Amino acid sequence: MTDDRLVTLPGIGAKRADAYAAAGILTVSELINYYPRDYINLNLRFSILSCPVDENICIKAMLTKKTPAVRLKSKLNITKALVEDETGKADISVFNMPRFFDRFEIGKEYLFWGRAKLFGNRLTLSNPRVFPADMVGLFPVYSSITGLTGDRIADNIKTALSLVDITDFLSEEQLQKYKLIGLSEALSNIHFPKNADEIPPAKKRLAFNELYTYREELAKRRSENLSLASVKMEKRGREMESFYNALPFEMTGSQKTSISEIMADMCKGSPMNRMLCGDVGSGKTAVAAAAAVFAYANGYQTAFMAPTEILAKQHFTTLEKILSPLGIKVAMLIGAMSAREHKDIQGKIASGEIHVAVGTHALIADKAEFANLALVITDEQHRFGVRQREKLASKGDNPHRLIMSATPIPRTMAMMLYGDVDISYLTDMPLGRKPVETFAVTDKLRDRAFEFIKKELYAGRQAYIVCARIDDNEEEYKAVKSYAENLRGGAFAGFTIGVLHGQLSSEESTVIMNEFIAGETQILVSTTVIEVGVDVPNATVILIEDAELFGLSQLHQLRGRVGRTDLQSYCILMTSNPTDEIKERLKLLSSTHDGMAVAAYDLKQRGAGDFLGTRQSGFNQFRFAEFMSQELIQNADEAVMDKLSLK
Repeated sequence: MTDDRLVTLPGIGAKRADAYAAAGILTVSELINYYPRDYINLNLRFSILSCPVDENICIKAMLTKKTPAVRLKSKLNITKALVEDETGKADISVFNMPRFFDRFEIGKEYLFWGRAKLFGNRLTLSNPRVFPADMVGLFPVYSSITGLTGDRIADNIKTALSLVDITDFLSEEQLQKYKLIGLSEALSNIHFPKNADEIPPAKKRLAFNELYTYREELAKRRSENLSLASVKMEKRGREMESFYNALPFEMTGSQKTSISEIMADMCKGSPMNRMLCGDVGSGKTAVAAAAAVFAYANGYQTAFMAPTEILAKQHFTTLEKILSPLGIKVAMLIGAMSAREHKDIQGKIASGEIHVAVGTHALIADKAEFANLALVITDEQHRFGVRQREKLASKGDNPHRLIMSATPIPRTMAMMLYGDVDISYLTDMPLGRKPVETFAVTDKLRDRAFEFIKKELYAGRQAYIVCARIDDNEEEYKAVKSYAENLRGGAFAGFTIGVLHGQLSSEESTVIMNEFIAGETQILVSTTVIEVGVDVPNATVILIEDAELFGLSQLHQLRGRVGRTDLQSYCILMTSNPTDEIKERLKLLSSTHDGMAVAAYDLKQRGAGDFLGTRQSGFNQFRFAEFMSQELIQNADEAVMDKLSLK
């Protein structure tokens, strides 16, 4: 077909084309890429006598009787038919389709597929799908489109596949090298597989296509970024030496390496686009501070945006402590400030009096202006949409960008997710830090765990307790509100307890968190809102209830809320559902403190889909994420690089 418009496909008129258009399908190519969400297995057949009950089944039977529709009291109408095979008889009931059986002939065999029920001694199928008796294979089931039946969608796609000349962008040599099937075969098998064995190779090939398309886009974006002009900074050894000397701790080797990489990028004349990837507690903020010092030494401003006010305040406190002795003025701009405070801080940022502005979305407000912004730092950047990050960058003239992420991502996955950025890794922990001792236990040891927490509290320390839910529901999982009340009236009576969760306002959350930071609250019962960024050095123990509900990487992040100093800290993972799988997962977390190893295990066990969710933009195109392996990612990247090198 030379014309890709949907209306040119036989069987699709203007009315059907409009129905497809409402679902976002405008071309024949888009129709072919409208993949099934499930399949009806017509190969797995039962006799009427051997049918399992309360399961979807397929029987081959002869239509022997059909009756006119009967109206029921409930304003429904029902049409019935009788079918039989050599083993017995079955009733077919169809609701609100009085002419359903008109197209089927008595005395002819058909395939009937649906959920089998038993009424008395008679097998019954309600509203079954009916297929020709000689049909084989797996019939596709598509997500519904208003105005179109599933059978109609399948017919249209079958027609399209028969008429479209599908050109494969991979050579035969590449197909063999990457162990992939051809594109035409993959599309045919994903829509109309003859058996279940044909589906995985088709999904693998289509997953490769998704990766290839995305990696190609990242490569183009990277090339475009390198062609832009940005502030070209100069080495400032004296200022950086003053920064290092002013620090109350010794930088780790990977921190120093990362700072060198960042400074080298900022001296190139094209915009830096670098991610600083480090495990919890590895010292990312100190590296970001060094980048801000370098920008200041060259006469430029830095904007530092965090996703929450709590995190913004903690970054402000840390940066002010590090930078103010060097004469660098740091200010905070958040939504909770008064209009007068906003106006005052915005004026100082616009005049250049403020060198480093730390804040939340307030930094990208229309009124927020910078005198000479050259460095934009975003923390936990996957929590910001693309437009938000772009708007902050627009406050300067192609400023350098530094992205901070505490989410451990295996290197190959990071290469795919962030192929348009350079990555610096913080691989070692600050000197003096002790690994957090981690224990996976069942709820039978709750009393013992509580006594252990009390011991830490009596020693002047503080504790987190994390619950998966805010309010009680029908499920037997712990909820922060009722849990905290039970603690106050029971095991921890006499101790001060705070409650933090996502339903609180920003002002309420700030007050509660500040009380915990100040030591006025001994125990903070919280949901996962404390997952990233929260830094309370005096907190030495965290208990995570219903630990099986969380991914391992998320548990690792939560564990990172303790162990922030040289004090020995502890993490207790509690579960009331100790299955073999759950015990294996929690045992892994108990045996390693390497976030990259935890993430790699999560990737192996749960697939790439969980990691694809860490970046808000660009991942709606991934339908087959579960079929993405690190090998497939590397192969797609290699194929893209081969193509670009030929241009």
